[in-house]
Amino acid sequence: MKYELAQKILDRIIDDNEFSLKMSMHMKIRQDTLFRLVKTKSDSLRLPEQVAFYKKEGYAEEEIFNVTETKQ
Repeated sequence: MKYELAQKILDRIIDDNEFSLKMSMHMKIRQDTLFRLVKTKSDSLRLPEQVAFYKKEGYAEEEIFNVTETKQ
């Protein structure tokens, strides 16, 4: 299984200044650094601390990740 952060969340980080400011403060990084993480779809955006942040901001578990099956 491959867990990718939902495009909806990535778009919101880029488009919603208040949301991205809250998230950058939560992660203790600069906002421009957060934007770079989004552009590279960094694994750090999928850590449990960030998942808890998304849930706190109103996202349900099934909205946070796009889950795809990987071929073996």
